[in-house]
Amino acid sequence: MDTLLNIGGYIGSILLVVSFLFVTRGKWKPQSKYYLFANLIGATLLAIYQFWLGAYAGVILNVVFASVALWDIATYWTPKKRSYKKRKNLIIL
Repeated sequence: MDTLLNIGGYIGSILLVVSFLFVTRGKWKPQSKYYLFANLIGATLLAIYQFWLGAYAGVILNVVFASVALWDIATYWTPKKRSYKKRKNLIIL
């Protein structure tokens, strides 16, 4: 069980770093499904690992990251959000 939790912690860390790197390098957009799911899975795995270690400050931080990713996943692909995106593109400043 310890090995499985360690592997999950490493995978979570790698997912968060890779998603951050890809967004800052312009490979992924912050609203892309790849970025959101990588953040959701990475933050969840890392929160579980930190909970197991007793690092509760890290758990809180990663629960917030996972919650934001889950919120964005839930709201980004709703019809209301898509119609807002279309109207936004029509506005000329």
